[in-house]
Amino acid sequence: LADRGAHVRFADFDDPETLKEAFAGATRMLLVSTARVGSRLGQHVNAIDAATAAGVEYIAYTSVVGAGDPDNPAIVTRDHAATEKHLRESGVRWNALRDSQYAEALAQYAAPFAILTGVWHSCEGEGRIALVARDDCVDCAVALLLGRGEDNRHYDVSGPELLSYREIAAEVARISGRP
Repeated sequence: LADRGAHVRFADFDDPETLKEAFAGATRMLLVSTARVGSRLGQHVNAIDAATAAGVEYIAYTSVVGAGDPDNPAIVTRDHAATEKHLRESGVRWNALRDSQYAEALAQYAAPFAILTGVWHSCEGEGRIALVARDDCVDCAVALLLGRGEDNRHYDVSGPELLSYREIAAEVARISGRP
């Protein structure tokens, strides 16, 4: 990325001292949620606090659909809801992009196992979800970073149609040629 003109700086969400230098001079930031479900809140808090201390004026954060529902039982929503709360209370202008399930994640992780075994494991029953492409999430984040949105609110980012996991599994079977 540096060869293409990007400013590249080292940062470690677990080491707040590295974040101060990484955010120095920045005014707008995209905080991509980390991957440690159940223990990433500290990393997010470190990043938000360091960014505001460095003078960052606006933070867009990649959250998840359902983070605003206190009755949502999914563990993943707890970290995101707490991060959004910390972001709201930080005093910085913000947006939360509540991304739906990434279509690529299912293609990379669930589909191969289903193709190998002929079984799609899911606990969603007949629930429906609007899968979203990561590229579409990126486009939304870029738009917000460019100021094309309303500050201090969340945006649900989802795909164009609701599908059941049964329908998704049938499409995987069709594409793969496996029953």
